[in-house]
Amino acid sequence: MFHVLCLWATLCSSIAQAPAAPVIETVQSSGPVRRALLVGVENYPEENRWPKLRGPRADVAALRAVLVERAGFRPDDVHTLLDEEATGDSIRQGFATLIDASASGDLLLFYFAGHGSRVPDDSGTLEERDR
Repeated sequence: MFHVLCLWATLCSSIAQAPAAPVIETVQSSGPVRRALLVGVENYPEENRWPKLRGPRADVAALRAVLVERAGFRPDDVHTLLDEEATGDSIRQGFATLIDASASGDLLLFYFAGHGSRVPDDSGTLEERDR
């Protein structure tokens, strides 16, 4: 089973408080491999009528830097999708790539910065699972 990292609050805190020098070696030592998929969308297609955001690209860049410089992620194991690259298909492919490259005990992180919305779950699967 893969362990999923939920690091955002911890990483934000470490960005603000961390010394200039990396606290963890940049090159990962033995142990679980750390992999991440980071998605940032500022510019949405016109037909969506969602306003442009300022920040998701910078958020992804900052998180990538923290993961590589301070959290022991190898640069080649942190994948990013920005704006028009971040389609539903490419995000699903990103998940598949993470999973296919990983082994039991590896650590995986997914991060999304952009607009969100709610869609009703008419399948009933969530309600059944929560019982």
